Order: sequence, then C-alpha cells, then structure tokens
Amino acid sequence: MMFHKSMLFIMMVVVVVLNACSPQKKELLDNKSNRDVVSDDPIPNPTEPPKETPLPLPPATPGQDSDLKLCSQLDLEGVNWPSELSVPEWTYYALGLNITGSFEGREGWKNIAGNSDGQGMSLGLMQQNLGQGTLQPWLNQMYNLHHSTMVTFFNSQDYRNLKSMLNDWQKEDLTNPGISQTFFDGKLFSDQKILNKLEIGYEDNFLTALNDNSNSVNWAKSNILDSNGKVSARWKKSFQDMAISPGYRSFQLAASTTIFKKAKEYFNYFQFRELRFLLFFFDIVVQNGSISDVHLALYNKWLAKNPNANDQSRALALLEARLTTVRPQYVQDVKSRKTAIIYGTGKVHQTMRNFPQEYCFDPRVIVQ
Repeated sequence: MMFHKSMLFIMMVVVVVLNACSPQKKELLDNKSNRDVVSDDPIPNPTEPPKETPLPLPPATPGQDSDLKLCSQLDLEGVNWPSELSVPEWTYYALGLNITGSFEGREGWKNIAGNSDGQGMSLGLMQQNLGQGTLQPWLNQMYNLHHSTMVTFFNSQDYRNLKSMLNDWQKEDLTNPGISQTFFDGKLFSDQKILNKLEIGYEDNFLTALNDNSNSVNWAKSNILDSNGKVSARWKKSFQDMAISPGYRSFQLAASTTIFKKAKEYFNYFQFRELRFLLFFFDIVVQNGSISDVHLALYNKWLAKNPNANDQSRALALLEARLTTVRPQYVQDVKSRKTAIIYGTGKVHQTMRNFPQEYCFDPRVIVQ
C-alpha cells in the first residue's frame, strides 16, 4: 500500500515539472525575464549632451616660475610684459605662447625658416615673415630702440645690407598689414581677404599679398638664402642670436598681444570660463586667423539643436564649423592641435602631448 502511494506522489511531481517546462510556459518565463532586464536599463535621452572627457591632472608640484605659476619652456627672463594685460593674463598669455609656439617650430623664440612657403624668411615664435610684411616692422623697432645691441649680432657688411632693405621697405609706404594683423579690424566675425595659406581661396589672394612685399622677398633670395631656399648659416646665426635677446623677445610678446586679446574676445563672446578654451581660441587666431560669420552661422545652427550641450561639446562643434573652410590637406593638422588643447592631451605632429604635465597648470581653472 505504501509503495503505491509513493509511486502516485512521484508521478504527480513529474507531471507538474513537465507542465512547467512546456514550450508555452518557457516562453512566458523568458518574456518575463526579458521585460525585467529592459526595465532595469533606462532608455538614454537623445538630447542629453555627451559627458566631459576627463582631463589629465596637473602635477602636484607647483610651477617652476613663481610669478607666472607655470613651467614655461620659453625663456621669459628680462622681457617687458604688455601693460594692457593684467598679471593673471600674463600667465594665460605665456601658456598660449608656450603651447601654440611649440606647434609652430621647435626652437621657440628663435624659430627660423627660409623661402619654402614663398615668404622669403620667417623668424620668431609666431613666424613673422618678409612676404606678408609682418617681420619688417619688428626689425625696424629693434634698430630704433636697441641699435647698440642689434649691431653686435651682424658683421658690418650684413648689418648695412639689412638696414638698406628696411629703408627701402619703409620708403614704399606699405600699408598691407599681413596675415597676422588681418583679423584685428575690430569686427569679431567679419569676412577678411584670405591671406592664410590654410584657407580655401588663399590662392586667389596670395600673389597680391606677396607683390606688396616682393622687394623684401627678392632681397632675401639674393642675400641671405642658399641655393635650396634656406637661410645660410651666417645669417641664420645672426638672426637667431638677435631673436633670443631680451629686446627682441619683448617685441615678439608685443607682436602677439593683439592675438591674445582677440582670443579673449572670442572666449568671452562664446561664454566659456575654463582656461583650456582660452588656449583653444588663441591657437585658432594664430593658426587660422579668425572665426568668420559663416562659421558662426554653422555653429549657431548646431547650438539650436543642442541647447544643453556642455562646454567641451560646444568647443568641438565650433571647431567643426571652423574646419569647413580649411583646405583639405591641412584639416587633420588643425583638428589635432585644437582637440589636444581641448582634451589636454593628444597626438600632434606625431608626438603625444600632455599639456598640464608639460607646463604645470590646471586646464579647468576659471579665467579671471
């Protein structure tokens, strides 16, 4: 009797288990499980701006320069800081010169190049040149204000030769401001005559700009350049020794002050607050000249669709708008420089950079 009851109980259990594992029951269980998983995973908000990319941390040790509070790789000893900038702005300006200057050449204040770009000769941190008339004014200033120093860098014949070229340039009464001044007309987003070789349409204006200073370029070809279009060793040493003197370094600071002020105008207009974005605009003004009304319209169209975008996303959108008029062969270089500054780190000219570590600063500091 007990045996039959046990068998009956076992059979009932088997029936229940088989019923639970039937295809219909299994489908119900699977569906319930899937619904539970989905409900635990919220649907992302498509209008939510992307999260900020974490920036590299600045070093724990303070900057090497007690006044500027940064680790400057440029020699700033003995320079005269522009009086129109505040003391905190000196630090921001010095950072811009260090970072952007490192993209322009490897020798800092004494960067020098020959006629490879058709400009005769380029000299200094921001590569002022003869072809666009941006170098001659500072050579004249050096002669007028630091004559006794300048004369020590050149032999007597070279010095007379150089001064003769500058005299001829002054007599021509040239008013062409050159590429580095075309964006300083007081209008933040005006369209300028394109003299920046990175821009689409540059070829249409290049010959006109070059003709304005053709005598200086021809002088360079006849006197200071070798057969390969490079600055000959003797002239190169003279110009580079002059370029690192306190007087000429101060002129280089003065020449770039308007660049910094223009960058600050963009920074304020677009309502950014962190230092990295001021450095971003500084590099735009140096490398690309300006932001035009065309770029502004593209950016505003994007912003209307992304009203909640964070500052990093806004800067990247502005960069994409700016890239629309860059000649294709230069797009990657422009983009890599700007994104590295925005992110704090990145590969530029085949080299990995970490700006907070290199220059001992916090890229998120709020600009005063």
